[in-house]
Amino acid sequence: MELLFLGTGAGELWPSLFCPCNACRDAVRARGVERRIGACLLVDRTFLFDLPPNANLAGNPAEAVSILAHRLMTLHISDNDGLKDLHALPFDGNIDGPAFMAALEKAHYSGVLMMEVRGGADYDMTLRNVAERFKRLLECCPR
Repeated sequence: MELLFLGTGAGELWPSLFCPCNACRDAVRARGVERRIGACLLVDRTFLFDLPPNANLAGNPAEAVSILAHRLMTLHISDNDGLKDLHALPFDGNIDGPAFMAALEKAHYSGVLMMEVRGGADYDMTLRNVAERFKRLLECCPR
């Protein structure tokens, strides 16, 4: 069995590659690392476990889909600001939702697609917002 670690940052995504604070900059420099992202594991060049939530720091999520499409089985989607895993609703951050959905469509992705977002005290409103965002995402890929 071949195990390939694709990023070995902490689960908290620390040190963060683009964080300007002294702690992150010093940690990255001390380890001689140019790019650190959350931990991912590729097994036998077939199964990818846990594409980091801040993939847009390491590259473009749509590009990641095009590269890894044949290995993807389940996606937990959310948006973020490129600095932290905010679990924001799609279109509330800086990830290009239409480009991401177009990449999934082009790859003929047929796996699970679920949102992993922060809710509020009003669960009904959260569910309505999630449904509205799913609808907007699906409208990006007319069939």
